[in-house]
Amino acid sequence: MTVIVRDFRPSDAEAWTEARRVSVPWMVATPEQIVHDLTHAHPDRHYRLLVAEEDGEIIATAQAGIAHDSPEPGQGYFTPQTLPGRTNRGAGSLLLRTAEEHLAEAGATVLYAWVIDNPESLEFARKRGYLPRRSAHFQ
Repeated sequence: MTVIVRDFRPSDAEAWTEARRVSVPWMVATPEQIVHDLTHAHPDRHYRLLVAEEDGEIIATAQAGIAHDSPEPGQGYFTPQTLPGRTNRGAGSLLLRTAEEHLAEAGATVLYAWVIDNPESLEFARKRGYLPRRSAHFQ
């Protein structure tokens, strides 16, 4: 079983939304919203949606972009979501590598990875040189 990473296509919107819903249920989204956010993103954001597929099935997703409206220029971000039970297949690493290359080409000088606050996700980020900086809370 080979994992590949590619850019999001509008036809992925339903599977993307479902993967996100299962991975981070507190982040509410619709397929229409995902497509709208991508097509209406500010050009300076360099916003990119990625999918990781295994045997044609989306098993992980990622958002990457530049925080273009930040007072500190050059801040890039990467937000991965992998379906439960589909981790440790290389999808997250491939998504991260693709996002890092994209963000470097877009002019990012600092990169932040936003991962779920659980041991496996935090370890994924730590092993790749990302350190905990701050947390987010959802109610």
